[in-house]
Amino acid sequence: MDKKKEFTKNTFIILFGKIFTQLIVFILLPLYTAVLSTEEYGTVDLIITYVNLFAPLISLQLENAVFRYLLDNRNNDKNKEKYISNSFCVLSIMMFITIIIFGAINCFFEVKYGIFLLLLIITTMLANYLLQVSRGIGDNISYSISSVIIGVINVISNIIMIVGLHMGIKGMLISQIIANIFGIIYCSIKNRIFFYLKYSTIGKNTIKILLKYSLPLIPNNINWWIINVSDRTIITMMIGASSNGIYSVANKFSAVIITLFNMVNLSWTESVSIHIDDNDGFISDIFNYIFKFFASLGLLILSILPFAFYLLIDSDYKDAYIYIPMLLVGSMFNIILGLLSGIYIAKKRTKEIAKSSFYASILNIIINIIFIKKIGIWAAVISTIVAFALIAFYRYIEVQKYIRIRFDKKFSLSLIIAFVLCYISYMFNNFIVNVIMLLGIVIFICVINKNSIIKIYKYVLKK
Repeated sequence: MDKKKEFTKNTFIILFGKIFTQLIVFILLPLYTAVLSTEEYGTVDLIITYVNLFAPLISLQLENAVFRYLLDNRNNDKNKEKYISNSFCVLSIMMFITIIIFGAINCFFEVKYGIFLLLLIITTMLANYLLQVSRGIGDNISYSISSVIIGVINVISNIIMIVGLHMGIKGMLISQIIANIFGIIYCSIKNRIFFYLKYSTIGKNTIKILLKYSLPLIPNNINWWIINVSDRTIITMMIGASSNGIYSVANKFSAVIITLFNMVNLSWTESVSIHIDDNDGFISDIFNYIFKFFASLGLLILSILPFAFYLLIDSDYKDAYIYIPMLLVGSMFNIILGLLSGIYIAKKRTKEIAKSSFYASILNIIINIIFIKKIGIWAAVISTIVAFALIAFYRYIEVQKYIRIRFDKKFSLSLIIAFVLCYISYMFNNFIVNVIMLLGIVIFICVINKNSIIKIYKYVLKK
């Protein structure tokens, strides 16, 4: 199969499962807010936050390591057995240690909803691991279907537990645990996981190889957690919770882009890992193709917001309006460094990922602390842009050691001009000017993406 067609196919398969999952979250939100009190919902949100933090830490990021090494061994069953068996062995040990530590803690300090938190962490770890194994062996359809199964079971279980049985927080947590279990069962059976588990293949050398890859990703996760949390924490501590509310609302729009990019990035990471040693320009072409798409999406959002902002957002949060354009700029740099991370992963240079993300987290905190009292929320906005931009530039220089990546210079220049004009129109906020700008941005997007649009049009006609 043509590499670009392969990338497109994998992207759509993965997007189906991920978008469905995000849709499920959106569907469940009215249910949660209608049935649960703000305190109950806040408690669950906190628990989920901790699960999302601890699950990849306790797993030692082995799910990412096994995915990467399986990519290189899709046609070698013996190596598949070796990497799956060794990674699962270490994962099992970590789960056992987690249970022991939790039991010891719970003996002295009773943890509210502790057993549910423990089960949720363990099932999330297993589900994430098996999902990455599915991707690693080339079964993206199974990956997508499993995501759908988890989402559907979660909805059904929530309706039964929360609405029918009035179980509140416990119901929500049990529902997610049950959904994870169904996903685990499906992936295990579909991909014959037990077929690959061979005790004879377990050895310290393979474990060392996997851990050498995965362990640097742990501080990387922590660094990004710091970047995402530090802004809000410092704002709340130094200038108040209301300012954090405004900043959080402003961030929602760039978060939409990043969420969508994270889905596409799964396919990008797979493709670049498989074709990293090719010198035909495929990786550079796809790099620019992805960036063009998300830059276009950012411009479209910016040109629509003058009409939609006050329809979507309560007037109490109107001050968020002025920060959105620059946060969208920050998201573009975030996308660039995310794409470059895929190249690090392809070359198994995870230490470089951790190092650069550490620099970003430190820089982000320093800028916030120094300037937040002087310029308020703008300090958080600027710190986001500066940190992401510098790390993106650093990674861009570094990856040239491994592969030649070239930006489309004409597009980059036209993008800057289009953004400046769109920003002026956005801040001027005149209806006629905004209409003209929206039409201009739509035309601009069509022109710069004409080749992709033509290909999609031809594909649809063939169908």
